[in-house]
Parts: sequence; C-alpha cells; structure tokens
Amino acid sequence: MKSLRKKKEIKRVKDSSREDQLNIQKLLKEGWAYCDKTTWRKLSGKTKEKAEEPKEKKSSLTEPTVMGLTQRD
Repeated sequence: MKSLRKKKEIKRVKDSSREDQLNIQKLLKEGWAYCDKTTWRKLSGKTKEKAEEPKEKKSSLTEPTVMGLTQRD
C-alpha cells in the first residue's frame, strides 16, 4: 500500500500489481504526492492521544514467593 497526499486529502492505494502501479503513476501526474506514514496517521486521525498518565508498574518483588514461584490465593 502506498499513501498519496494532495493538500489535506489522503488516499491509500494498492501497489501490488502492474495495473495498481500504473494507477499510482496516473495520480502522481494529477498532482498527488507520496506521503510518509507519520503524516498519514496525523491527517487520517489514526494516532491515539495520550490523555491519561501511564499506570504504575507493580514490582514482582512485593509478591510473596516460595522457591521463585509466585503464590496464588
């Protein structure tokens, strides 16, 4: 798949066959340009906003162990 951009419009186009590649060349002549993945994610809304702080990691050392195995209730 290739990402093509024209101003703020984004297209994802297959590029697996010869026909697909010719279609991409046609779009490039019409003013479309290749777009990197980071820009594609921003413009298409695929990025996730990190609104919450990351949760604290629990230390495995605080759990009681016997011979290296964690005890379960």
